[in-house]
Amino acid sequence: MEFFEVEKQGKVVLVYFNRPNKSNAMNRIFWEEIQFLLNEYDNHEEIKVIVWAAKGKSFSAGLDLMDFFLNYQKVLFSKESTLIQKLILELQEPFKRIAKSSKIHIAAVHGACVGGGLDFISACDLRFASKDAFFSLRETQMAIVADLGSLNRLPRIIGENHTRLMAFTGDDYSAEKVYSWGLVSDVYENQEILIQETLKIAEKIANHSRIVLGGVKNLLNFQWNQSPEEGLNYIAEWNGKHLINPDFLEMTAALAEKRKPHFR
Repeated sequence: MEFFEVEKQGKVVLVYFNRPNKSNAMNRIFWEEIQFLLNEYDNHEEIKVIVWAAKGKSFSAGLDLMDFFLNYQKVLFSKESTLIQKLILELQEPFKRIAKSSKIHIAAVHGACVGGGLDFISACDLRFASKDAFFSLRETQMAIVADLGSLNRLPRIIGENHTRLMAFTGDDYSAEKVYSWGLVSDVYENQEILIQETLKIAEKIANHSRIVLGGVKNLLNFQWNQSPEEGLNYIAEWNGKHLINPDFLEMTAALAEKRKPHFR
């Protein structure tokens, strides 16, 4: 695989994001390979827990914008809102699958966890971090309304107020800060200890009944996953109509020219 590196450890699978030279930014290969992985794990009865970690300095810098523009520019600039909406729904799909999966998904985060990275971990069941981790719902700074899950799932994880603070500012928030909000369950000294301790927890979970684990997750999802699902469909429709706007175009120009954008 180009984007992922997989280590199977009995009933637990450790999956690394493995694009360190690009801060594990999510490119087209990411979307293709993650669907393949989820297909394999969802149909594998022995595997009960998937731990997601990352190689390099960061968990993920989020969406690889240049790769995204190159691969989807015909859709983005087609002026057909339904085509953009369809694309967004396709990009949402693997995160929806993680949230709905009968498997338990755990994120072990170090370094930057930005944009799409935050969308990803908010779909997971559990999250742990190392001290150097920081988290940002940065789409506001990029003239985009986040549409892959953060705005839909975070309010029920960290509360409405903290979600609004992250979304409106686009600022970085430390592991200790988001731990106090409940985004991560624990913070460890470094990535090595983070992986070790996360795997211990994963193995403990994996010792339980597969049917019971799936039942617990199903019930927890049933209690609160109705509105997020509706919200994901809504934001796909909204961005289908509004994604291409003057500020977004200015952001893309600034990115290409390596300067700060000047939003209207």
